[in-house]
Amino acid sequence: MKKTYPSKVSKQTKPKLKKKVWKFFAKFIKARDKGFCYPCPAKGCVKQNYQAGHYPPGSVLPEKEYFNEKLVHGQCFHCNINLSGNPVAYRKRLIIDYGVAFVEEMENKCGKPDKLSHMELQTLITQYGNTKVE
Repeated sequence: MKKTYPSKVSKQTKPKLKKKVWKFFAKFIKARDKGFCYPCPAKGCVKQNYQAGHYPPGSVLPEKEYFNEKLVHGQCFHCNINLSGNPVAYRKRLIIDYGVAFVEEMENKCGKPDKLSHMELQTLITQYGNTKVE
């Protein structure tokens, strides 16, 4: 009689899943924003000079807002790295686009735990991994 073993389900760690989502999500954001830096007038940014940046900073956002398309936009290297996201200009632009109530609501969520489950991360991988942006 041949022994059978239960199939191994690959359960990646949450940090690995989050990193995988970010790879697809950042690609989606950069394609959506087409080389324009959200907080400054730079345009035509490409490759390493073009990044996806958060406001408020991703380090303080709850996981459930980390992949919020309204909080992540294309940024030039100078704004995202040298100016730490250029938060004053980024915030002003968010208020113009989404209103002060939305921006303050997101700022008030900072530092509060709101975790994504493995299943939610897998759903985001599927969503952004399969997205075609013109």
